[in-house]
Amino acid sequence: MDIEQVGDAQWERRVLGSDIPVLVEFWSPSCNVCRTMEPRLHKVVEGYKGRVRFYRVNVRDEEDLVWAYEVMSTPTYIAFRDTEPVGALYGEVDVTELANLLDDSIDGV
Repeated sequence: MDIEQVGDAQWERRVLGSDIPVLVEFWSPSCNVCRTMEPRLHKVVEGYKGRVRFYRVNVRDEEDLVWAYEVMSTPTYIAFRDTEPVGALYGEVDVTELANLLDDSIDGV
């Protein structure tokens, strides 16, 4: 499953307007950790299909979103529920940490 690229033009409708939780990966094509994380992220995507939407933001192309959400490093994963960020993870994390972040966003913790 591909993770759709999203930018400022689609942000309001796709991320903040989502009727289910969203996980956004802020990444960079030159980020080695981002490449390391890709198989783990895809594993999580498959497990949460239909319960969470997944998007990516290229930090080089979307500076306004980077500043708005205070992204300081890549990868940064931010979970959104009801238009608000509800949790974040930074750098190389394992599948369990990603799953816990998503479970919390689904459960409303």
